[in-house]
Amino acid sequence: DLVIATPQKIIDNKISSKYQFWLDVSHSDWVKTDTGPLYNAWVFQADWTKDEYTVEDDIFLARQKTARILRKLLLLAEKAFLTRQELKTSAALRIISLAKQM
Repeated sequence: DLVIATPQKIIDNKISSKYQFWLDVSHSDWVKTDTGPLYNAWVFQADWTKDEYTVEDDIFLARQKTARILRKLLLLAEKAFLTRQELKTSAALRIISLAKQM
């Protein structure tokens, strides 16, 4: 079977597979942040002790969240293949074809 899904959907639905192909891992969408103009989940945590939320806090916490997402993905696959932005459509189709053969 070939499943095409976002990392979050794979985690939410616990879709385990022999292989995962992570496309465009150099894109900023792989780094997740929980902040918005009127919402910041981190400062509402019981263990938040700082008086203010800084850019450094945002970077640190985004990296921590991204690391947890990647760990969960890796636990659901035997092997992961990563690609960068330079991957062209024809190469993506070759990867899908290869995945079908595995």
